[in-house]
Amino acid sequence: MKKITILFIFLLFIGITGNIMALEMQISGGVDLSFVTHKVENTIVEPLVPPLYFGINYANTASFTSIGISFLIRVFPDDYNAFSTGFVFRDRAVFSLGWKENGHIDGIPHSGKFKSKDGMYSIMDFGVGLSQRFLMTRRFSFYTDLGVNFTIMDFDDFEDSTINYWGAGMFADLSMQINFSQKIYLELGVNSVLNAFSSSKGNILDIEFKDSGRWDYSTVTAYLHIGWRYDLGSFR
Repeated sequence: MKKITILFIFLLFIGITGNIMALEMQISGGVDLSFVTHKVENTIVEPLVPPLYFGINYANTASFTSIGISFLIRVFPDDYNAFSTGFVFRDRAVFSLGWKENGHIDGIPHSGKFKSKDGMYSIMDFGVGLSQRFLMTRRFSFYTDLGVNFTIMDFDDFEDSTINYWGAGMFADLSMQINFSQKIYLELGVNSVLNAFSSSKGNILDIEFKDSGRWDYSTVTAYLHIGWRYDLGSFR
């Protein structure tokens, strides 16, 4: 946890200082609606009486819809060019409304649908990267964002399974802004995340495990933000 936090702060610092001469900063926040897929595949070994061991081959894919909140910070080196490249930082927190499982335990298939009373997924995503701005008119503009994503996820089924997940990968955004004034705008967008690496620990069926994964977490998110635009040049 400490290593990822330090890396995150370092990347954020680099992004901010790299745009220290920026003239425009955008800060927005709002609601998210996400579709999430999380995969677990592991062989869990539990010692009995040495040298005897009890093992479970467990594979599961959980998919669910989640709601939450997010905010964005963008910084650009100018406020007038039609095409500009800047820095973006995004953060979001979402919570599952329920989930659907599909997988197997020791080759025996299992599947089912569960509601929030049966358990809960809670997720926080952090992203830093580059933003490309396309000014169409004084009222409309489009943005594409691309960067590095970090994920913290916790799962608890309130019975015998918990998962604590840390992941890293890439994120991408495609969004449109509608300006109500020179300062206030509405942003509608789609965000996608795919984690390439992860580390998990927890317990499944009351058996503790640690695991590392690849390409095991993805989301597609629609979001709606209200934003404020600041002219940083006025503070110089």
